[in-house]
This record gives sequence, structure tokens and C-alpha cells, in this order.
Amino acid sequence: MNEFEEATELARLRLEARNEKNWQEADRLRDQIASLGFKVLDTKDGFELEAQTFTPLQSLQDLKADSIAFSNQSTVVCLVVDGWLEDTLECLQHVLVHTSLPIALLDLSNDGDMHIELTKFANHHVNRLEVKIVEKTLSDVGWGHAFNHLIQAVKAENVIILDVSTILDGDAFSPLVNALRNEVVAVGWKGANIQSDWLSFESAVGEVDALLSYLLVVKRDVFLRHPFDSKAKFYRNADLEWSLELRSQGYKLLALVDELPCHQARHHGYHDSDEQIRNRESKRNYDRLLSKFRGKTEILAKRTS
Repeated sequence: MNEFEEATELARLRLEARNEKNWQEADRLRDQIASLGFKVLDTKDGFELEAQTFTPLQSLQDLKADSIAFSNQSTVVCLVVDGWLEDTLECLQHVLVHTSLPIALLDLSNDGDMHIELTKFANHHVNRLEVKIVEKTLSDVGWGHAFNHLIQAVKAENVIILDVSTILDGDAFSPLVNALRNEVVAVGWKGANIQSDWLSFESAVGEVDALLSYLLVVKRDVFLRHPFDSKAKFYRNADLEWSLELRSQGYKLLALVDELPCHQARHHGYHDSDEQIRNRESKRNYDRLLSKFRGKTEILAKRTS
């Protein structure tokens, strides 16, 4: 039983105590509910639970391992945001409508208004969405470091890595999760194969060299053994580097046809980032990739032609 379910049961007992005019017991239960992080609101139909205001964390190190748990869920969606509130809410709403999976969101916007709005949104979806706010920006901590800490904090068998630009038009998660099997440890929406000169990738489906981080699922235990490179300050090419690391360990990656029920909206991570920083950090990521894997054709997926 998670904290929301426990608070719900306590709120039900409190309602019974109120109906019996046992005010002392009702007050005791109200305080116990508050200790779990919820406020109980009396309504004409019974009660509602409202999550208390989130307390910002000072650093990613305060995000403890296995601290985000949802009852009876083997797969959890992981989302890191650094602004763009309207796009974030649209992405969240589509996940909530089209799937039943819970969401763990790490807010690195360092924007007080965004913190407030995401907190309000989470209060209406307390059993589906948990928001962790860290008083740093994504550029402060780095893309790889942020996702590594969030996935370490999530207690689940599988984690779905989602970019805020990916908008679900249906259940795009189930086909990905269902394709996980044995040595296939990660399945994504979009895949790519490296070219013979090792200087570029091209789109590919089926078993692939690499998955793009717009939308993918990975077995959490494998990810914890082989996380994103903590030097990856920027997302671009970091997902390719990580993918080749998995391939080098003998794991297989699978990209489904680009016909999952989802589409990509504006990708702020690329289009609205500082061009100089984007180019510099993308090159650093790719240079690491080349230094680790260039020429190791034995780790690549088999080519059909």
C-alpha cells in the first residue's frame, strides 16, 4: 500500500468517525493523514485528498534511491523538465488520458511559477504523478546526471524515458514494454544505425545500434548498471553513446516502426537551446562515443543489406 492508498483508507475511517460524531478520533485521523503528506477536504459526497505543497530539494543528492514508488506498478514514466510549462502539461495530460502508468517528474526549471503550477497539477493526480523539485537548473546538473538520479529514485522494474516534446495520441507505451524480452533490454520509438565512417547515424527500425531518448523503455536494473554518462551535460548524442554502451555489453536494442500513436511537438531541447552550447556539448558527447566505440563493428546490430 502506497502513501496515497493509506491516506485514502484513513480518510474513510475519519469519515466514519465524523458520522458517529467522534470528533476526537476524526481529528487524530486528520493529523495522521497530514503526516503522510495529504490534506483531507470534506465534501458533500464524502472527502477529497489534496497533496501538501512539495518541499524543494537542494540538490540531486537529496533524491534518495527507491524513494518514488507507486503501488503494483512495474513500469513508471520518467520525465525531466527545465521549463516550458504549457508543453509539459500537454505532455502529462496525454499520458494520463491514454495510459494507466504513473509518472515521476523531475522539475529542474528553477522557476517558482512552474513549481507552483506543477504542484497544483500533481495535487489533482496524486496517485498517478509525483513531482520532485530541485533548486537547480538542468544546465547546472547536466542531462545525464539528472536522468540517472531520477531513475535511481524510481522503484520499478522498467522505466520509460520520455521527452516533453513527445505527445501521445494513444497508448504508445504498451507496445514498447511488451517488446522487452531476454536480451532485448531497451525498446524505443525511434532508432538509428551508425554509418560505416562512424561520423553519422541514419534512422533504422528493428534491432538497431541506438535508440533516441524521445521515447524509450529500459529495464531499470540494466540502466542502473549502465547509466547515462554523467559527463553528458546535453542530451544530443548522449543517448547514442549510452546505446552503444549497452550493445557493447551484449544487450540488444529494438526500435519499433515509426507508427506508434504519438507525435513530436516542438523539441525545445534542440530548437530553443543556446546554439553555441548545443554544438559544443553535442560534439563532446560524440567525441566520447568515438573514443569508446569507433571501429568496434562487432557490437553493432546485424545489417539486412
